[in-house]
Amino acid sequence: MRQPLLLFAALLALPLGATSEKTVIKFHQPDGELLGDEDVPGRLAILDRPIYKSNREDKIGRVTGSCTRIKPGKYWFCTGEVFLDDEPDSSLVISGRWTDGKGGVNAVVGGTGRFSKIAGGEGQYKVDEDSDGWNIVKITIYD
Repeated sequence: MRQPLLLFAALLALPLGATSEKTVIKFHQPDGELLGDEDVPGRLAILDRPIYKSNREDKIGRVTGSCTRIKPGKYWFCTGEVFLDDEPDSSLVISGRWTDGKGGVNAVVGGTGRFSKIAGGEGQYKVDEDSDGWNIVKITIYD
């Protein structure tokens, strides 16, 4: 069973009144590093990894964060931050549940720089697990 990349998975509903969406970026990221050998509540997963275009070679930024195991064999609670190389003074903060074997959809809690006007519920960070230790991520902001 795959452990969480690191990030994030609380299922988000679209905010009321949202009429359009704009994808900020799609990228691939490798799994995080697990601390400890046992799958117990409180176990940590740490992520401080580069993120890449779909070719998995061209670096476009970095994701950092951590996950805490809540229910062994089921899910984690994660929080982290995404930094894009072409937006050096901007970041997105994400938080939510990561479900084993499924990934998840997480809240974009807020941001800095270019993303400073984003408030909770105005975006989502969707992670789909890939079969080879990578995760496919799509960040969407709702107008």
